[in-house]
Order: sequence, then structure tokens, then C-alpha cells
Amino acid sequence: MRILIFIIFTFISVSIFSIEQNKIDSLNEVIENSNNSTKFNSYIELAKIYYYSNSYTEAINTIKQALNLTGIDKIRIARANNFLGLIYYHIGDHPTALTYHLISLELREETHDEKLIAVAQNSIAVVYTALNNPEKSNYYLNKALKVEVKNNNTENIAMIYNNISNNFALQGKHKKALEYLLKSEAIIDDTNLDKALLLINIGKEYFALDSLNKAKYYYFTAIDYCERTNNDYYLALAYQYIGNLFLKLKDYKQSLFFLNSGLNISEKINALEVSKDCYKGLINIYSIKQQSDSITKYNKKYFAINDSIFNNKTADKIAEFQIKYELEKKEKEIGKLTIKNQLADRKQKITIAISVLSILILLIIILIIINKKRKDFADKIAVKHNIKLIKYEDEIDKTINANKILETQKDTNSTLSEEFKTMLEFSISKKIRKDKLYLKNDFSLNELAKLLETNRRYVSLVINEKFGQNFSSFINEFRIKEAMRLMSNPEYDKFTIESISKKVGFNSISAFNGAFKKVTGVTPSTFAKSVKK
Repeated sequence: MRILIFIIFTFISVSIFSIEQNKIDSLNEVIENSNNSTKFNSYIELAKIYYYSNSYTEAINTIKQALNLTGIDKIRIARANNFLGLIYYHIGDHPTALTYHLISLELREETHDEKLIAVAQNSIAVVYTALNNPEKSNYYLNKALKVEVKNNNTENIAMIYNNISNNFALQGKHKKALEYLLKSEAIIDDTNLDKALLLINIGKEYFALDSLNKAKYYYFTAIDYCERTNNDYYLALAYQYIGNLFLKLKDYKQSLFFLNSGLNISEKINALEVSKDCYKGLINIYSIKQQSDSITKYNKKYFAINDSIFNNKTADKIAEFQIKYELEKKEKEIGKLTIKNQLADRKQKITIAISVLSILILLIIILIIINKKRKDFADKIAVKHNIKLIKYEDEIDKTINANKILETQKDTNSTLSEEFKTMLEFSISKKIRKDKLYLKNDFSLNELAKLLETNRRYVSLVINEKFGQNFSSFINEFRIKEAMRLMSNPEYDKFTIESISKKVGFNSISAFNGAFKKVTGVTPSTFAKSVKK
């Protein structure tokens, strides 16, 4: 079945590629045999094909060839410059994008077409926002707004209100940001795809202004809207924001529910940033509740997803660098060579390909070095966290040792009450911590049950339910924490890792290494080196 799907997918991909190639060949033929006006239109159509197939270098070069033609009217030249601005904005070259959008605006102002002028002004505003210049952005947005209000174009008015609000939010002017969002809400259509984001943004601004009840209302309204429209991304985002709101209200039960709901959806749709923020919220909750195991669990996931986001951004930067590099190489040839001659010049293409490949290899090496440094930094953070965890465990030991052990239940046929489970959980923890039973390499579940004067099944059940582990993992975690204490103690500096592993109850160094990495997130050698620095 999988082979059949692969064959069908390959066939469709080849068919689409063949159709696009036929269009390119057809347009190139028109370019060779037509007047400048028709050539210009064909170049723009060709650029669109390149743009939508992510061939940005070819798209830019093709538009520039069109702009070199004479006898073209200002409206079409303005649109071509606007197209160039859009492509440069897409690849992250905002200063160049701004240059082409300003050229487009100047040409459109000469035509006195208000609607086209408003489009150019809005494009310029978006670029200024990306350049972190909200004042300039709002200047152009307000100019565009006057035109859209005059023409009663409610959809564009709502979009401009949203953009103005975003600029005020970047400046920390939350009341002004909220004012424009509420204006947008008053006119936006319920079928507008941006409605969900608008509701979430209104909630964010109320949250920033500490109007938590109003923020809650808009977050819940957004959730309802997303559920009706099956918008999973914004639903996950709304869950994340309302989870953090309940965290601020110290309603940890509600906060956990919504953060976990947001996390479940964001992981399904691979929304990494939303997942990252959900993990951050969960870490904050468990830190307040002092649940060290949960803190460790979500810290590991947080660092893992943070690395994924960093790698994705680095890959985007490499792609952007590659595009800019190719543009610099090919720009010198614009106006001298036709598309046909460029395709024929295989030697030059091979040279460019080798140069690009060399740069990519260099960048990959740099990326590997950066990732190594990031890993070392993450290991240091993990070690510091685990050292704090040991101190926290020591405090728990003191607290537990000050309390009495329960009277255990011996009747194996009776049903365990929640009260008894909680009491047995406490007794297990105290007995193991106080007597350091985990240091015995042959310590068993039966032996623990015998010491607690209860049966094996009860102990196993409580360890599984209350500690979320099987007996082996539960004991190994105590052993690893003891190993960390010894490694942090200067008196054990001369001990080998293997001798420490045996001292804390492990029979083999491989089992110790695996358990250490699982509990702490780093290897024993990395931990030992870090604490000795």
C-alpha cells in the first residue's frame, strides 16, 4: 500500500513539474518573439511561477529583466516593483523590500489612483514594522486608512486597525492598541479568517492592562470561535494564553487543564512556538507546587523544543544567505544574457553550484559548532538545576524524617482508599530516604513491602500511581541523586565513575550511565566535569 501511495505521489509530482516546465518553455518562446509590452507581461507571469515554486532568485532576476524593457506604462512598472518588494520581504531582506515598495508608491502617486496608492502604503507600513519602526509604520497606515474609509472597504479597514494596534503594542501603549482592536472587532465579519487572532489579541491587551476578567472573556470567545471553525492553531494559542491567565490568578488546576489542552493540539499540528510557551507555563506551575519530578520532565522537553526552533531559524538563515549569494552572483549578468543563454552556460552554473555548495558546507560546520556550544550551555544549565534539585531533596528528607510513619494495611483483600494510598506513599518515601535502602544493589520490591509490613501488590500500585514509575526506575532515581551528591562532594573527587556507581547500588556501569542520563539529562562524565569547575 505504501509503495502504491509513493508511486502515485511521484507520478503527481512529476506531472506538476512537467506542466510548470511546459509553461516556462511556452513563456520563454513568447519572450523571444514578442514586442516589449507582451514580453513584460510574460516575464511577470514567469516570475510568478518561479516565486510560487520557491525559486526566489530566478523570480527576482526575471522581474528585473522585465523592468529593463522600454515603453512600459507606470502602473505595470509599479506593480513589478511591488512584486520585488514582496519577494525581498519574504526572504527577510527588509531594507531592500522597503526600497522597491517606495519606488512603487512614487509611481502610483503619479497615476493618482487612490486604491493602488493605499495598497503601496500598507505594504510599506508592514516593512517598517518588521524594521522595528512603529512610528513610520503608523504614519503610512493612517494615510492608507483615509482611502479605505472613503471607499468604505471594511475588510481593509479592519486589517489596518489590526496593524496599527500591533505597532502600539510594540511600543508598550496597550490602551491605544486595545482601542484599535475594539474598532476592528466592531466591523469585522464573523467569517473573516482573522477573527480568531483578533479575539486573542484583544484578550492579550486586556491581560497587559491587568483587566483579567475581560481578558478571560475574550480568550473563551476565541476558543468557542476556533472550535466552531475548526481552527486548531489559534485554538491551541487561545488555550495557552488562558492557561497563563489562570496561572496569574493562582488557579493552578484550571491553568494545568488549559496548558495541557493547548500542548496536545500544538504537538499534533507541530506548532513549536505554542508548545514551547505551554511547557514554560507548566514549568512555572510545578515550580510553585515544588514538584521536582515534573519540573525535570518539562524542562527537558522545553530545552528540546527550544533547540528545534533554533535549528529551524538557523536553516532559514542559511537559505536566506544562499538566496542573497545567488542574487549577487547573477545580478551582474542581468541585461546582458537572456534566459536561454543562461541555461546554455553550464560551466558557469557548475561554478556557482560548487561555490554555493562550499558555502553551505562551511555554514553547516558553523552550525555544528554553534549547536555544540548550545549543548554545552544546556548541559551546564541541567547540572545547575540538578544540584538545586539535590538541595531540594535534602530539605524533603529533613521534612519527611520529622514525621511519623503510618500504620500499614495488611489485609490483601481490602480495597485501598485514597487516604491509605497517600499515607503509604509517604511511608515508602520516608523509609527509603531515611534508611537509604536504595544503596543495596539487590534491594527488591518484596523486601520493601516486608519492611513496611504490607503486601507487595499495594507497594507496587502506590509507586506506579503516586510516583508515576515502576519499582526499578523509582529506586534508580534515588541512586542517581545520591551519585550526584557524591560527585558534588570534594571528598569523592578521586573516585572513578564506576566506583561511585557501585557505591550507590548499581551492578554495572552501563546501567548506571543509562539511568543517569535518563534522570538528569546529561552523562555522568559531563556532570562530574561541570561540578569540578
